[in-house]
Amino acid sequence: MSYLFISFSDRLEHGSDLKSELYNLSLNEQFNLIQKRIPLDRQTSSFQNFIEACFPTGMTKKYYISCSNFLRKKRQVSNGRASYLNNIVIRPELTLSMRRYLPDNQNIILIGDIFESNKASILQVKGIQLIDSNMSSPSDIVVNAEACSSYGKSQSMSRMGTMVPYSVWTIDHVDMANTVFTPNFVFDLINTCYTVKNPAEVRQTYEDWNQYINFRKYYLDEQSKRNFALDSADYVEAYAVNRRDYRKNSSIYDDYILDEREEFTKGEMVVLSSPIEDAEPFPLVRLNIDRNKKAFNE
Repeated sequence: MSYLFISFSDRLEHGSDLKSELYNLSLNEQFNLIQKRIPLDRQTSSFQNFIEACFPTGMTKKYYISCSNFLRKKRQVSNGRASYLNNIVIRPELTLSMRRYLPDNQNIILIGDIFESNKASILQVKGIQLIDSNMSSPSDIVVNAEACSSYGKSQSMSRMGTMVPYSVWTIDHVDMANTVFTPNFVFDLINTCYTVKNPAEVRQTYEDWNQYINFRKYYLDEQSKRNFALDSADYVEAYAVNRRDYRKNSSIYDDYILDEREEFTKGEMVVLSSPIEDAEPFPLVRLNIDRNKKAFNE
């Protein structure tokens, strides 16, 4: 039987400094927030007891594993000796013993990154969250495994005489090679368990839109380089009528077109300088740039 290696130690006391990180609180802080949503008679002050009730050490149990990212790619660390697959979700099968720690009709999920190296392949947890117990996906990968967790680290002396940290696991002398997160399993996670039926088609749509968004960003950045110093800015107490009313009485309205500019008659709302007929207030700001047309177009 393979082990589901789950490490809480890296984020147990410390969150993330990245503002873009969704789960930037420490796991203990997230745990305390979850406890506030649980009935008083089911609350526990022990993070480890709570996790062990849902992911019991050494007990074979069914787990549902998926990858929440639509774009999936391993991220190599700087030395190239290890990699991460981000935002993996693990949901345990809901059992009677878990119900003593959870709200009615709720289950728990862990969110983390699979860390692969030549020594171990584990899930480094960064998020913990309650979900409705009826939430499921037919594309989840289902495994029967024994959970083995780490809640802290210790140190040992290396051959070079330096202290080296290592994770302390809930099973002593566990065989780290006997992991659920084998290369083949990670490969299946990357290429399956999508929540859409045609991931290739959706991916192409995403790429098309992403290309358009990148172009728009480039275009706007280039446009922002073309700027002119404002000579003045004025508040204009203007008025407007819709195009239908304008057509009915254009002979009346034409004498009051703002600044006598024909452009103000072309839109859905015709802009006037006075409250003629049923015209409504339409305040504007006039920006004055003193440039000749040639300089403006250069």
